[in-house]
Amino acid sequence: MIYLDYVSTTPLDKEVNQMYQSLLNDYFANADSLYSLGLQTSSLMEKSRSLIADMLDVKPTEIFFTSGASESNNIAIKGCAFQYQNRGKHKCIQCLYSVKRCFWISGRFYFCGSKWTVKFR
Repeated sequence: MIYLDYVSTTPLDKEVNQMYQSLLNDYFANADSLYSLGLQTSSLMEKSRSLIADMLDVKPTEIFFTSGASESNNIAIKGCAFQYQNRGKHKCIQCLYSVKRCFWISGRFYFCGSKWTVKFR
């Protein structure tokens, strides 16, 4: 897994910012909607997904767009847990209090009461 984060303070290159602003202004529709602008937005997202997948040498289906760090971290934690759910007897997720709060909140929320042990350090 590759996690691309810059502590939520990534500076944008001017060219990237110009493209981003253009896309926000011209393709603001919900990509899941069925009207023309929504379909165009969806097409751009899928093109982006394919380009990013090619750059990272992964399948497009392995690229997820999220709204922010909390959503990304929750997906990562659940994905790892479900991938290794059948390995060994002792299933433990360790969450450090020093990392982003959403890690240990999602650890407590998703896995308390399950087959997983969650340890907070």
